[in-house]
Amino acid sequence: MKLLGVAIMVLVPIVALGHEARLHRGKPTEGEVASVQGDHLSLKTAAGSVPVTLTDETKVERESQQATRADLAPGTHVAVFGTKLPTGELVAREIVIEGGAHHGSKATP
Repeated sequence: MKLLGVAIMVLVPIVALGHEARLHRGKPTEGEVASVQGDHLSLKTAAGSVPVTLTDETKVERESQQATRADLAPGTHVAVFGTKLPTGELVAREIVIEGGAHHGSKATP
């Protein structure tokens, strides 16, 4: 029984951390959603605007939970994992919504 308790104490934090953007495979492109039109969004990054294409396989998540494309509203801060094409377009494999803000709402101090 002790072994089970130890296993749970070790595995639960590992599983929870597995959904943090910094622990996903590859280096994300981070920024704020500027606009969304169908399967395309514009991501405002420190380097400028990046066009992002979503496919049927694109996963969206927030706080270790599955989210939907409807959660990708302008103003939402995200980390996008995917393939950058020679055109500069990013084809999203996974989008992690960062922070607790929903639908682009900003926290007030």
